Amino acid sequence: MTKNKSELFSSATSSGNIEEMKNYLAGYKLYRDLLELEKYEREFLRSREWSSERPGDLTLARVKMFEIRNFILSLPNSNEKILLYIHYIDCEPIERCGDIMGISRSSAFRLKRKALALACKHKSKEITPKKVPILEFA
Repeated sequence: MTKNKSELFSSATSSGNIEEMKNYLAGYKLYRDLLELEKYEREFLRSREWSSERPGDLTLARVKMFEIRNFILSLPNSNEKILLYIHYIDCEPIERCGDIMGISRSSAFRLKRKALALACKHKSKEITPKKVPILEFA
């Protein structure tokens, strides 16, 4: 069983997807910050003459947030899933995630590395197209 986890980690890191996965998951915080900024502008500035109105941006941000959250929730139940949720959705630093989960700081960083490898593996399965029979018409 340990061999499977090490194979999972090595295949995910060898493909170079770890950084892409970090950026994908970190997008949740970016979109959350955009929504907070818009809320601040609406509440305190009220005058939007200086800003250009792009009505689709906020909807897109909400959709992307939903997509990222849904992806994390689609992972198999494990400590890795919990860590990803706390770190990326609740925006807690890894040290705090370790405290919440009752593990040391170094264990939390190791768990994050495993979690990102698991997420990469899960994402690659999700993207793989299913075989659809080709229909030929005469």
